[in-house]
Amino acid sequence: MNLTISPLQKKINLILKILFGFALVLTGIEIIVWYIKPNIEFVDFIRKIATILISLVPQGLVLMASVTYAVGIFRISKIGAIVQKLNAIESFSNVQVVCMDKTGTLTENKLRIHSFTNLSNVIPDEEVKLLLGSYAYNSSDKNATIMALDEFEPYKKAECVEELPFNSSNKLSILKLKIKEKSDFYILGAFDILTDKLSTEKKNEALNTYKEKDLNIYRNLLFGKVLNIESVRDAQQKLNELDIEPISIVSITDTVRNDVYEALDLFNKNGIGFKILSGDSGEAIMAILNEIGWKITLDQIISGNELDKLTKEEFKEVVLSKQVFARLKPEHKLDIIMTLKKEKIYTAMIGDGVNDLPAIKKSDMGIAMEEGSAITKEVADIILLKNKFSLLPEIFDEGNKIVNTVNSVAKLFLTKNFLVMWGYN
Repeated sequence: MNLTISPLQKKINLILKILFGFALVLTGIEIIVWYIKPNIEFVDFIRKIATILISLVPQGLVLMASVTYAVGIFRISKIGAIVQKLNAIESFSNVQVVCMDKTGTLTENKLRIHSFTNLSNVIPDEEVKLLLGSYAYNSSDKNATIMALDEFEPYKKAECVEELPFNSSNKLSILKLKIKEKSDFYILGAFDILTDKLSTEKKNEALNTYKEKDLNIYRNLLFGKVLNIESVRDAQQKLNELDIEPISIVSITDTVRNDVYEALDLFNKNGIGFKILSGDSGEAIMAILNEIGWKITLDQIISGNELDKLTKEEFKEVVLSKQVFARLKPEHKLDIIMTLKKEKIYTAMIGDGVNDLPAIKKSDMGIAMEEGSAITKEVADIILLKNKFSLLPEIFDEGNKIVNTVNSVAKLFLTKNFLVMWGYN
């Protein structure tokens, strides 16, 4: 669990340290004066010392802050969020930059097939659909992408012999399917990742089709057959040398959450920075952002591959200046969060998947969606039930209430302590 101390807690700790320091100084003066010239009985002297310590150290401030936090948590829980950290609500009101995943966070975790494009000259469309359906049916991964492919009917007797599950680092999966007594290795992965593994001729054909059909605004997958491997273990060793026969491009669309506009409006009104950290392509991210009214051009987007080529100083400059980061691996997201924290920028991370876990765990404040993975929700400070983005403005307002209440109570205690010191003799 992330144990980051919030700005308000730091202020309370500072007040306690200063007042405790004053109490020690006054106690020291009293001891020296009494030692030089004892003017009261020892028992009365001890009582006087205890009175100074009790009066100047505001134990009630800590109690009132804890009660205020608890009341805030109760209010937020009633409107649909689970707060797993006492200071999380107040912490959100201090956020300077919000980093957010796209799929499952900015958009609903429901994908649908927009279209599929047959790249094969020998396999008819209906057979391609059956292969895609069989791949989805036999895959052990049941993520949103695979579930979108479930709309295709599978071969009735298709059987999975071996599998290389999807990995967020290489963004592909491989299945050995046995269909009609014949076994072949099939691969499914991000279009721009797999096209780099194609031969020059096949790559050009795929890219030309991609451009002709104007597929760049969608989330695109490449489905194909792997010809040069004999086992999944062999595939792991040859990931950069795979001989892929492309079969089809599968274009998938996201659905923007209806209540995301309120959250973005909140960030804009309060001067909170906003960054997208996604594993999707830049074009797919740009299409979604344009749909919600956030106009982004390609020159404002940087990919994970480009980040890998930067020096530490260049990386820092890019993190501070860019708003959209595409084709990221989990370690990229973590590096971005750590860079922002090193620059003393109070940062929140909102995500739902395992690939967001390291970034959520290391951010100053982590927010997870209810539909997210169990381990991601476990490390988050706040969980948004029913994935309600509309809760963020209410959490922000509640955080401001907590800050204002505790500040008022702190002023009361400081005034009381000032009067104690003023009347001290």
